[in-house]
Parts: sequence; C-alpha cells; structure tokens
Amino acid sequence: MMPRRTIGPVSLLVLLSGCSEVQSALAPMGPDADRIFTLASILFAGAVVVMAIVLTALWAAMRGSPEARRGLATDRAVIVGGVAFPAVTLVALLAYGVWVMRANIAPVGAAAVQIEV
Repeated sequence: MMPRRTIGPVSLLVLLSGCSEVQSALAPMGPDADRIFTLASILFAGAVVVMAIVLTALWAAMRGSPEARRGLATDRAVIVGGVAFPAVTLVALLAYGVWVMRANIAPVGAAAVQIEV
C-alpha cells in the first residue's frame, strides 16, 4: 500500500503525463484545433471572471457593510446583476463563439469529400 504523503505527487504526475504533445487537448496541432482551443480558453477565462464577480457579491452580501448590503438589495442591483449582466455576457460569448467557429461550419472553397468502399 502506498503511503498517504506520496498519493498526491503520484496523482499529479499521472495527470501531467497526459499533457504531452501527442493527442493533448492543451497542444492543438491543426488550425481547427487551435480555434477550438482559443475559444475554450476564452470561455474558461469568462467563467473565472463571472465566478469572481459572483463571489465578490456573495461576500458583500454576507460580510459587507450595511450600505453594501442595502445596495445589493435594491431592484436595480437585482435587474442589472441577475438579468442584464447574464444576458449580455451569454450573448457576447455566443457571438464570439459563432464568429470564431464560422470557418469550421462551412469552409469556403473546400471540395466535397468522397469516400470509396
């Protein structure tokens, strides 16, 4: 049986072994894979920003000053933070995703692929 203190480093090494250049999601090899990797990176970064905003609002609601709590309880804060911000964020990410992936959807000038059996 492996001692507990070595389980963490061994697990980390096993996970990092999948990060080599052969068939790695972190090392895209073609132009289509590069576009998908870029899109995924931006989506993950957007998720981190949204999570930071939500956690900041949660902290302000739980530990903030009475003025901050009153500000978060207003109708304007609920509409902006609960309706407008998610709608604008999701529409922007969707539009960017469609713009980035437009080359993958319908390549211009590509000949039809024929498969012979």
